[in-house]
Amino acid sequence: MAKVDLVQTTFTGGKISESLSARSDTRMYENSCDTINNFLVRPYGPLISCPGTEYINDTKNSASGTASTNRVRVIEFIFSRTDAYVIEMGPSYFRFFTDGASVES
Repeated sequence: MAKVDLVQTTFTGGKISESLSARSDTRMYENSCDTINNFLVRPYGPLISCPGTEYINDTKNSASGTASTNRVRVIEFIFSRTDAYVIEMGPSYFRFFTDGASVES
């Protein structure tokens, strides 16, 4: 039996719920996906890859080489649409990054 690949040109239905997964007769079914990983659904049809991250700097204690001092947490902090930061939290310190650079006080 020949394999047939169908081209899906629009994903405006987004991720289809389990309750609609058997309803192949609806228009929403034709425009939806069962699984969407690492993609964003654009409102006018296509999927785009999720944007990645950018290397800015080493962590503060990365040069020391000991496992106990390398334990840091990096989180995002979005204050508003125009103000967003990345916070590096380590033992007894915080460092803030925005617009591709460290925030200096």
